[in-house]
Amino acid sequence: MDAHGLVNNEWFTEAFDKRRQWVMAHCRDLNMGGVMRTTQRSESSNSFFKKFEQKSGTLVEFWMRFESAMDHQRHTQKRLDHENRHSTPAPGTHLPMEEYAANVYTREVFKEFQLEVICSIDTCKTGGYAEVDGVEVTAVKDSIRQKSFNVEYNPGTQTTQSALYDV
Repeated sequence: MDAHGLVNNEWFTEAFDKRRQWVMAHCRDLNMGGVMRTTQRSESSNSFFKKFEQKSGTLVEFWMRFESAMDHQRHTQKRLDHENRHSTPAPGTHLPMEEYAANVYTREVFKEFQLEVICSIDTCKTGGYAEVDGVEVTAVKDSIRQKSFNVEYNPGTQTTQSALYDV
């Protein structure tokens, strides 16, 4: 900074103060696994940043690409937020549970939920129902996994739990 007269440059000084956050990201050839938290280890994140980073770039080029990546990510997030607020995904069933989930989950989570619902319609069958001490118990058999469960619902606390049982 002294050699290049950048001591009084506000942008560069601020970026340099944050160097602990960017130095390892700039060193692409190093294994990042040891310096990242588990939640940061994501193939999609690596893929995302590879679009904006070059191996032989300068620090300023890296910073500009990083800012561009963040702008792109913010734009994508705003677009997805808008879609979540102003549209409802197409239902796969006529179940009220699916309609409710479409209104409370993000699109990505809803897609996973919807897939589970549709698969369970074809593979899970209820076998019996009982009420024990105010708790509703339903037997459910999963034909794909060849397992059976007792699903308990407590209307007083609105909680559920399941237990695997042998057929």
